[in-house]
Amino acid sequence: MPFADGEVRGGTMCGRDDMTGRWWCETYWEVRADALRRLGLYPGQPSSELRSPVHPSWWLKKIMAERLALEAEQC
Repeated sequence: MPFADGEVRGGTMCGRDDMTGRWWCETYWEVRADALRRLGLYPGQPSSELRSPVHPSWWLKKIMAERLALEAEQC
């Protein structure tokens, strides 16, 4: 692996959506800037940031439709 101990940190955050009651989880990774530079990358590089939605558009549409259906049932 190109990274030494302590250069990469990751974790998971989970919770429950207040509106739908569904569980959600997000995974995150952090890599130290000096470790990226050794690989020819640098933190300000455009490709080092996420530029598009994490979830595919079909998934977001499905979730929004479910939320709207729940709201309609509650009225």
